[in-house]
Amino acid sequence: MDDRRERSEGQVVMRRPRWIAGPWSAVLVAGCIALVAAIPSSPVVAASRIAPAAAATSAAPVAPPTSEAPCPDSAFTCVTLQVPRDHFVSSGEQPSWSVTFAIHRATEARLGVWVTSTGGPGSAGILSADDYMSTMDPSIVANYDLVFFDQRGTGSSHGITCPTAASAYFLDPADARDPAQAVAAMDAAKTFAGGCVAESGVDVADLPYFATSQAVEDLDAFRRYLGVEALDLYGESYGTQLVQTYALAHPDHVRSLILDGPVDLSLTISDMFIEAVGSFDTTLRKTLAACTADPACRADVVGGDAMRAYTALADRLSTGVLDVPFHLGSGKATGRPFGATSLESVALNQVYGRWGRMELQRAVAAASRGNLDPSLRLLYSDMGVSPETLATTPDPSWSDAAYYAIECTDYAYFDGTPDQRAAAYLAAGMAGGVGTSMLGRAYTDDLPCAYWPARAPSTVRPAAITTHAYPLLVLVADTDPITSYTGAVRIADRAPGARLVVQQGGPHVIYGRGVPCVDDVVTGLLVRGDLPPTVPTLCRGEIADPYLPLPPATVKAARDPLAFATSVDDWIATLPAYESWSGGAVRAGCDGGGRLTFVDRHDSTVLSMTDCALTPGLPIAASGTIDGSGVMRLRIRTSLGDLLYVRDAEGARRVTGTWRGTTVDARG
Repeated sequence: MDDRRERSEGQVVMRRPRWIAGPWSAVLVAGCIALVAAIPSSPVVAASRIAPAAAATSAAPVAPPTSEAPCPDSAFTCVTLQVPRDHFVSSGEQPSWSVTFAIHRATEARLGVWVTSTGGPGSAGILSADDYMSTMDPSIVANYDLVFFDQRGTGSSHGITCPTAASAYFLDPADARDPAQAVAAMDAAKTFAGGCVAESGVDVADLPYFATSQAVEDLDAFRRYLGVEALDLYGESYGTQLVQTYALAHPDHVRSLILDGPVDLSLTISDMFIEAVGSFDTTLRKTLAACTADPACRADVVGGDAMRAYTALADRLSTGVLDVPFHLGSGKATGRPFGATSLESVALNQVYGRWGRMELQRAVAAASRGNLDPSLRLLYSDMGVSPETLATTPDPSWSDAAYYAIECTDYAYFDGTPDQRAAAYLAAGMAGGVGTSMLGRAYTDDLPCAYWPARAPSTVRPAAITTHAYPLLVLVADTDPITSYTGAVRIADRAPGARLVVQQGGPHVIYGRGVPCVDDVVTGLLVRGDLPPTVPTLCRGEIADPYLPLPPATVKAARDPLAFATSVDDWIATLPAYESWSGGAVRAGCDGGGRLTFVDRHDSTVLSMTDCALTPGLPIAASGTIDGSGVMRLRIRTSLGDLLYVRDAEGARRVTGTWRGTTVDARG
């Protein structure tokens, strides 16, 4: 399968999407440069190098694992521990829960145990383990025991899920920021909270024990099982909340701490999401501005201004939900609703990373032409429903039930009755400017916590890390839409000796994306014990992946056969049904009617297009393959000509045949 996305873009999740950004005011330069600013020259408490790893510890042993066996389809070994449901009760009988960790042993002399805590809350980390390991420097794999885990409530660790309730809630059109719709939005949140608990089958009495503070003690139990004194901890997104909480609870058992897209634990839930809304808006504006600045993207947008096109669509949707003709895999069209909250949901999800931002640029350009098919397809993919039937398509790596079970017990959502709590949460957001933002749904998506059956035991936020005897790295992009550069600087400022790495234009979570400036800092710390300079390190980045032009808007505009054939290839590559395809036979509708079919056969993907009208009035009949090395061969027949399009393994393209009555042989 030909997948051009960034390696982990679809796996780093802060919910659908979740969890502001101040611009970095320096010019871009090649590679990495040190900037003088941001972190004050306070007395350094952090260690300048990693201390040698202790081979063992005298900590009290835990019960042996209930199982230790190869993880399915993985190079890791899965270890399941029995842990108490409540780590903070020392007397009386209580249930035990199974929590599973995955470990890949060092292949050479071990320097330490490196633990990765993935995002969410709600992601199952073990399913990401092999993919993440493939992006690490070989020296890390050689010299570290690598650990991933399914946090309690996810995957194989007492997992709970409610995909049907979640999809219905996130597709609900009510906008809580509109006074006329607030009651309906609160009712939807209440319905979801009850429906999610019921669908998951979780005992309400268990809900308080999914909190991050309990998961931290699960991790420490695994440390004791391994017999090591200290862990090297890497957290991404919500995972930074977990590893910071661990470091606050067990500072003597931390050998190094790396926070990637960090959560500022000191903020209340309202303040955190108010700040995030501003960051989402900033990232959206930069994404659309990048489209307008790019000649190919600008040419696809009617009027040439992507921000104006987006705003025009948002204004149109603010007057009511549209009934949009959506093209099915049968080749026929059916009416589907698309409203203001639908557009916000698409934008929220797509601005997390460079590939998604480029897809959003394409969707905005298509919408400016009157084509909302791409926007609807992104919406369905992001919301986890089938574009054909709107039935839920569960994701084994993600749990909305775990998200709320953890989130709603980690943070206090005001006092009073559930309705009063919901109203107070909304009022705080409106006072913070959420009502006038473009992407305020980032705030209101947490409304179900007002109705969740379990509550935070305290309104007091955790203490921030201010002193540390271990190296501390803080990684962030200046276009992180949810955990911002501004927040990362605050975290680093409070912890003298912390090192800050900023990627310009980068995604949410920047390690492991193939940027040497970022990845080499992490490798240097872990393998050689090196830290970057005390001043921030700035790394080059781009706001979005290179733009892939849409198919021509009219038959008259379809003059260049290579550009036309390439646009067909790019349309397939950006089709959500193809991006998420995991085998079998799939049919997807084309934007203007007709269908695309793809099926796996031996070591190739077989493609066919029937009456596929990507350009109005120019239906395509096509057939071809994509082999295991990524080589595409596609025969394209239209009323304008008969073409053979070939894209080789390096991405070079060639088209031969006839076009508008002329023999062609073009390369690009």
